[in-house]
Amino acid sequence: MGEVIEYFGEGFVTQYVLNEPASDDSKLVFETEVIENLVGGKARWTIKKTGENEIETIFDVSFPGRDFVCFGTNKMSKQ
Repeated sequence: MGEVIEYFGEGFVTQYVLNEPASDDSKLVFETEVIENLVGGKARWTIKKTGENEIETIFDVSFPGRDFVCFGTNKMSKQ
């Protein structure tokens, strides 16, 4: 199982684990296992391969009792 840990300058940690059923050869989906700054909330970080030299990242947040909402996307390409 994959794991990603983010350390923020503000002093909190967010730990993600790979959601294997939601991931495949062109998409990795990580969901929070530990999130110190959003009690009862969740975050999801998706990395998609959109082309031979391109990826897109999507950051979603779910507040307590709510569905996930997109908080930002990035598209990156290798020249």
